[in-house]
Amino acid sequence: MARVRIIAGIVAVVAIVAALNVWAIYGEFLRAPVVGLLVLGGVAAIGAFFMTIILASDKIERGRTLFGLNAIIGVVVFLGICIVLFALVRRSDSEWDLTQEGRRELSEQTVRVLERLDNDVTAFALFVDHGDSMSAQTKNKTLRFLERCQLHTPHLIVKVIDPLAEQARLRELQLTVASNIGTVALRSGTRQRLIPIAEVTSRLEERDFANALINVSRDAVPKVYFLTGHGEKDITNSDPKDGASHFAQLLKNESYALETLELNPTNPVIPSDCDVLIANGPEADFRSREIRAIDNFAANGGRMLVLLDIWGGVDTSGGRSEYLRPWLKATFGVEVGIDVIMQGGQQPSPELPLMSDFGSVLDESSPDVELRGSFNGQHPITAGFGQTMVLILGRTVKRSTSVPDHVSAVEILHTTPNTWAETDLVRFREGKVVPDPSETVGPIPVAVASSSVNPIAAGEGSVTRDARIVVVGNRSFTNNERINIQSHRNFILNTMAWLTEQPDLIAIRPTGAEDQPILLSQGQERWVAYFSSLGIVQIVALVGIAVFILRRNLR
Repeated sequence: MARVRIIAGIVAVVAIVAALNVWAIYGEFLRAPVVGLLVLGGVAAIGAFFMTIILASDKIERGRTLFGLNAIIGVVVFLGICIVLFALVRRSDSEWDLTQEGRRELSEQTVRVLERLDNDVTAFALFVDHGDSMSAQTKNKTLRFLERCQLHTPHLIVKVIDPLAEQARLRELQLTVASNIGTVALRSGTRQRLIPIAEVTSRLEERDFANALINVSRDAVPKVYFLTGHGEKDITNSDPKDGASHFAQLLKNESYALETLELNPTNPVIPSDCDVLIANGPEADFRSREIRAIDNFAANGGRMLVLLDIWGGVDTSGGRSEYLRPWLKATFGVEVGIDVIMQGGQQPSPELPLMSDFGSVLDESSPDVELRGSFNGQHPITAGFGQTMVLILGRTVKRSTSVPDHVSAVEILHTTPNTWAETDLVRFREGKVVPDPSETVGPIPVAVASSSVNPIAAGEGSVTRDARIVVVGNRSFTNNERINIQSHRNFILNTMAWLTEQPDLIAIRPTGAEDQPILLSQGQERWVAYFSSLGIVQIVALVGIAVFILRRNLR
């Protein structure tokens, strides 16, 4: 009977463990193999238990029998623990987001905008409960992101709505679903912005959230006019190299209102609602009347961004005059050179990397320079700008030696030391550039931010408002092909924020590149649950049994 009891116990353990494994793998408890194995294991376990009780009455076998009874109880407890552990793994809603998106902190700009909120902003999270893991994961990731945002402000309120189950509430709040995956609607007062969850990434992008938050929390929308009529790049053109449609979209995303402006040749006037005037790569000089209109705009505290590609000098023969460059120098202390900046080396190149630390390009033969990086660490636009920009065909833009008393001009971008300003544009076009001793060597300034204080009447009473301008000796970094580089976006948006006096928008912005989440099928989920609970435990048990048998045979 003792041998039969041992065999019955082994059969019980093997049958029950096999039943649990089949159940865990296929996910169905009432499958015939599962039920059959459980019945077999249960009958064998009951038989072994009763044989153990019978043998317990035999004093000779009592010690061994009690040991066997303890073993049976231990096996039952062990299997019970395995079952509970497996159930917890299968049914638990806990998640760990190990993607780059889930691990990283919020961007500097997002935190700054959140911390400066004065009014309540409600984030309505609109997610339909489809009952699948993908929609649940998207919803959970979105809510975790919003919870992280709430840590930086008491003014962000999150409300979760199921559009199918709460249609009446949706109509009452006048909300619409913009994506089948999910939608987040931000609302503050009468301003509202919808953020559809992209089906490709299945997540709420921090960049989209920050842009929408800026939009709904602003009291007013700055009006930006793009000048036309001088060969400036078209903001409706989608061409990669010559178009500026992505530049325009970038500004729209940060809630700037855009218009184009072609000045009347006989009576040019800058509209009174213009907050920033942009000259995006003019290919010709401005007319004298246009300069007078722009000068009047600046005298009244106007703001301007000028992006200048290289061009030859204006032909002043026959009594003609040059207007734009002299006006920039006289009014804002900004001197624009007629040159093209080249990077030295065996093959000189007009491609100019701007970096925060010159250490990688300095050696024993490098000139001794005071600047340690391309970005001015004291100016709000470039302070803490630890990124790399790349300009192509840049020209010198520097602070003039004769800056007017009421003007503050600051050089904010410099090239690296291994550059020089080529002044012979004919030789440059022929591809025969060679640095001359008389030409300026790097670091060479390529951008200046200047402000001119003018007392003007603004609203009730008289206040002092400064005119502001940023002149950059390049526009290639804003074309459709290059504006999506993160450092280029940050620089241009920081510039716009400084021009419109919105310090909360001067920051390093969030990127759109995060790790893709791993989506598992139901079968894959069952295998993961199985190996993380029953599988690992059984492997450990089998290894222990194998070691026991091996050691016993070696004795």
